Amino acid sequence: MKRFKFILPFYLMIISFVFINSSHSYRAWPTGGGWTGHFTIYGAYKTSSGGRTIYGQGKINVYLPKSYLKGYKRLPLLIGLPGWRAKADEWRTRAKIGRYAEKYNFIVALVEVYTTAYETAYYRETNPRYKWGSIPGTVWIGNVVMPYLKKHFRIDLSGKRTGIFGLSTGGRGAVFLCQKYPKYFKACVSMSGDFDRVSLYEWCKKRRKNIMRHDPPSVTIYGHPARNKKIMERWKNVDNPSSDKNVNILKKYGISVYLIHGKRDFAVPYEQSQDFYNKLKNAGVDVKGLFLPRAGHNWYLWREYVPLMFQYFSSKLK
Repeated sequence: MKRFKFILPFYLMIISFVFINSSHSYRAWPTGGGWTGHFTIYGAYKTSSGGRTIYGQGKINVYLPKSYLKGYKRLPLLIGLPGWRAKADEWRTRAKIGRYAEKYNFIVALVEVYTTAYETAYYRETNPRYKWGSIPGTVWIGNVVMPYLKKHFRIDLSGKRTGIFGLSTGGRGAVFLCQKYPKYFKACVSMSGDFDRVSLYEWCKKRRKNIMRHDPPSVTIYGHPARNKKIMERWKNVDNPSSDKNVNILKKYGISVYLIHGKRDFAVPYEQSQDFYNKLKNAGVDVKGLFLPRAGHNWYLWREYVPLMFQYFSSKLK
């Protein structure tokens, strides 16, 4: 009986540790390298207008390489973003990104933000059906996801070994998050991204080749520019990665950018990346561009260029 009294507190201590520190159904991290599986994290932020506190939650899936479990070194981190109405987990299922995370020794966190335009605020005109969650997408990743990862995983804390990547709308999101949180990231990769929502809107109006068959995602978040001149100004000035101010942030903080785009893209024309590349180049940003004559807006491109993406991050996040 005395032995039981001695052992019981010890086991209770272990159980309490597991329940307090885990937020994903109390499952253990993979023991031989692998994905944690989706789990929910929670967070809050105060709005700039009025200081109102907004609470939110969302799912992430994290790859931990074998070396993470064998030592105590902090490892480089990559954040993976989805496109509009898509799942970040497709980077795992369709591009097999875990094998490259293992090969290059990266922790990879896939962030599920299904219908975000990577906004920093919601508006009266925002369609509530398309709010991915209660906290705007860019704010969620910068104010909640990144601090969570820094606290709960053994990742590099300097920001010099952290990168971010995304496709389509997530390609723009990857660049914009670097601009919004420049101390968090050192490099980004955009595949098939859009960077000038006004010209994309005009392109969609003039052509029927847009395979999405709907207005650009920005309409659902920022409002329809055809209905209000103030909304058009919002489209031009808010959350715009192409603005001179945001371009200069990339240069000031030495953030490297890699733009990959197919010239047969009928959802987001390749000129979106080409024009943005030219602007970054002229501003002195460390930028690289790859424009593929036969590639479209699909997983053939995104999957095939994942190895190149990891090579790029490996060279920049030293």
